[in-house]
This record gives sequence, C-alpha cells and structure tokens, in this order.
Amino acid sequence: KQWYQRRVAITAGECTDDQLKAHFETIGPVTSIDLPRTKHDKSKGIAYVTYLFPEHAIKATNELTFKPFQGRLIHIIPSTKTGEDDDENDEDNFQKKKKKKQKQSLQDQKCWNTLFLNQNAVSDYLANRMKVSKSDVLDPNSENAAIQLALGETQLLQEIKEFLTNEGVNLDSFSSTKRSKKIIICKNIPFGTQERELNELFSEHGTLGRLVLPPTGTIALVEFLDPSDAGKAYKKLSYSKFKHLPLYLEWAPEEAFSLDFKPSDRKVYKTIDEDLNAMEHATLFVKNLNFDTTEAELKAFFEKCGKVTTVSIAKKANPKSASGYLSRGYGFVEFITKEAAKDAFKKLNGKLLRDYSVELKLSEKQISKVPESIKKSRNLQEMSAKLLIKNIPFETTRTDLSKLFGAFGEVKNIRLPKKLAGTGSHRGFAFVEYSSQSEAREAFEATG
Repeated sequence: KQWYQRRVAITAGECTDDQLKAHFETIGPVTSIDLPRTKHDKSKGIAYVTYLFPEHAIKATNELTFKPFQGRLIHIIPSTKTGEDDDENDEDNFQKKKKKKQKQSLQDQKCWNTLFLNQNAVSDYLANRMKVSKSDVLDPNSENAAIQLALGETQLLQEIKEFLTNEGVNLDSFSSTKRSKKIIICKNIPFGTQERELNELFSEHGTLGRLVLPPTGTIALVEFLDPSDAGKAYKKLSYSKFKHLPLYLEWAPEEAFSLDFKPSDRKVYKTIDEDLNAMEHATLFVKNLNFDTTEAELKAFFEKCGKVTTVSIAKKANPKSASGYLSRGYGFVEFITKEAAKDAFKKLNGKLLRDYSVELKLSEKQISKVPESIKKSRNLQEMSAKLLIKNIPFETTRTDLSKLFGAFGEVKNIRLPKKLAGTGSHRGFAFVEYSSQSEAREAFEATG
C-alpha cells in the first residue's frame, strides 16, 4: 500500500526534534522532522514536519497554527520543499530513477543485516592477514575458495563484535526496532579505511560525538550531537560514493552505546598535513598497482615530484614459469628528500597509472636500509630447506598451505603443531619443508 506524505513548514525558536515531534504527534503519526540550522549551529527558526497521512497535515494546519509552542505562536503553512537534490541534470534517466528510489527507501523503518560485510572487504581482509595477493584468495581454480571466504567473514565479524563491545557498543540493542536520531551505522566501507577519513566526511554536516571504526574498517558507528545534523548527513551521504564503493547508512538502535556521550569521549584527529610533517622517512607505500606495471614505470611516474632513490614492487613466484615472478599489486617508493615524498603524496594519490587509481600511504620503514639486513639472512649458504611460518589463521588447513607454498617448488612435508588433545585446532604456526634449499630460498624471497 502506498502512503502519501505532505510537508508542513513552521516558524519556531530553539527546540529539539523530539519536542517538536511530540507537539505535532497530537494530531497524527509523524514520519520525519527537519530542523535547518546555520553554519554557527543556530536554528533558522523554521522546521519541516512530514506526516504519514495527508489529512493529518491539513488538520495540523487548521488546528495548530498561531497556537503557542514553547512560549511562541507558531505559523504553519503548506511546504513546497521536496527534499530532493537538483544536482543530477548530468545523469541519464535510469540513474535518476535509481537514485530517487534509493532516497525514497530512506524513510523505510525496516532494518537489514546490521553488521553487513562486503565480500570484497572480506577478501581484502583475508589477503592482508595471510600475506598473499587478493588473486590468490579468489583463485577460480581453488576448490575451497568459497569456504575460505565464509571462514574469513566469520572471523572478521567476530573481531568486529569484540572491538565494538570493548568500545562501549551495546550489541544486544541491535535487535531492537527503536532507532536513534543521532547515531548512524555506516556500512560497505572499503577495507583499511581510517577513522580520520570518515571524520572528515561526516563532520562536514555537523559536530560529531563518538566515531567507532574497527581496525579493519568495513563498518562504523557515527554519532552526531544534534539530530538535525545527523538527518542531513543521512540524506546527503546515503548511497553516495566513498572511494570506490557506495555507502550504506542505517539508523542505529536508540541504546547503541552503553553510556551517554561525554565531551572527553571526542577524539582529536591529525590532519594529513600534520601526518606529513611528522613523517620520519621519505618513503611511500603504493597500493592498487596494475599487475603489469614495472618498477621502471613506477619510478618514472613518481619522479615528476622529485628524485627517487629506490623503487620496489612486491612479487611472488609465477607457478607457470620456473624463473618468472608476478606482481602482488603493491610496492614502495623512496625519495631522496621528505619534501619530495610529501609533494608526491599530495599530487599523485588517486592518480591513474596504467588505468589503475594508485593509493598512497605513509610508510614507517626506510626501504633503502632494509635490503642489507635481509640480504645477509637470505643469502646464508647454510640456509636449510625448512621454513617456519608464523601468525597463521586458525581456520587454515594443511591443504591451504600446500597450495600456497607448492607454487615455489616440491613440498616434502608440512607440519601443523596441534593444541592440546581434543581441541581440534593448530597453534597458529607451521613448518614447511622443501626438497631443496633453492626452493626454500625462493619461497622465502617471495613471501618473507
């Protein structure tokens, strides 16, 4: 059944959404309240009230106009505000219809999969945790790729729940149908998103209270101090593109946080310029590289901003070629000066290289000093054919390790030490033995 809504504009002084809603619900059910504010966070003296039924809007106009509200006589007139943005003239008809349908769905009070996880984020999480490329996780020739993703999603969801609980989020409230007017659940966030990025995005629409984002990103809770600011952000940012994904927003439960907000709970985030000024090395971490990009091309790309001393693209052994290597899609670039690295970060972050938008982060390591220490350990003549692998996810099986390390040579034996008898799980590390030292060294070079 389709419901028709009608907006009513009023003049009002300083009041809250709840006070205004309670006043107008004496006539009939109200679906939304919009209290526009100035850039100085002062009320503009007007508000927009949306009723569920048009007859209640007419009745409110007749019965409440020029009646006292908080010591003032309010003036009610039919509103012409539609709440729709008119900045879509450059989009085709299909895109307009799709956006209009999505915006209309924002009034739907039904909630859906509150802790929704994007499968792309799950695969990024697995690749990061297992220190392999994303293509290895999503290998179409793998017999258990779907199982790995399912286990990864379960593990990621468990880590998110533990983090949210430690941050004072009441997970039991997520089953409640009562929704908050100030707290927004932000979903479908790209893996690795930082709190500062979300803070910059949402704080454009008002003053924030708490912002809770797990270390892996993917989902966040954003609290506004003013409900009208939260409403503006919700309407403006729902389904908007953040990095390369659309944001899915949902109103959080009323008691999403176990404790009320205190000014001391607000975090202070460093700006990008402050981070750049504090950088210790002139090294940048480069992500999202085209797999065909060479180190020479990467160096030429960054030398627009200054002298580059070292370029390194992470590689792995090519299973189809005994002597070849494949790019892992990320690498490091070191400049001769910090100023050049800062300039490159500002100018080249997000720019296209071989049709891929490169992502830059500040590196904590100075890569020109790393090879010496690594070289000594890797070129030891007495290096054995057995490798120790640490920090293995507990869901990883012997078959997974065999497929991963079998790409570098013939694996003679894999040992996964178990926990106490009856626990049914390994201890998080393993020993992989190759037929020769050269194969072990090649695996160490590619994954170490």
